[in-house]
Amino acid sequence: MRDLEAELSMTQTSIYNAFGSKQALLNLAIDRYERRIDEELFSILLGSDDGLDGIAAFFEALQGWLERTGGRGCLVVNLMTGEIDDEAVHTRVRVYREKIRDAFGLALAKNFDDSTVVEGRASLLLTSVIGLHLAARTAAAGEIEKCTQGICAQVLQWRREQR
Repeated sequence: MRDLEAELSMTQTSIYNAFGSKQALLNLAIDRYERRIDEELFSILLGSDDGLDGIAAFFEALQGWLERTGGRGCLVVNLMTGEIDDEAVHTRVRVYREKIRDAFGLALAKNFDDSTVVEGRASLLLTSVIGLHLAARTAAAGEIEKCTQGICAQVLQWRREQR
């Protein structure tokens, strides 16, 4: 809250009066963040007729996002990797993880019929998203780009399998 007070030039009382509570403020921040993710990343992932192309474009866009944010990472991923005492926040984070995995599953299902393959690869891609966010916190110059290239190379390998 002290960081918010300083950043917003508001007192804690003013923040609570404006948003109701710390929980309400966090929920609004998560809502806003999810809307941005939907617009900037999931639309790319799910908007492609070819799921593998959508996945590669998603990771390239994610790389750009991580580079623009200077390694701060993602609000929800940061919540995923920390201890969460609040059950409502824990539930939101779990639902968000499922949303990411499901989005990858939908994209992969455009290219693969085997549900076991789709589920396994969707989980691998979810883990890659989390890993990129964590790496962005301390990455050396060019490291996120190299990681993204590795992920996209794996996706290209899946395309070769498809043939």
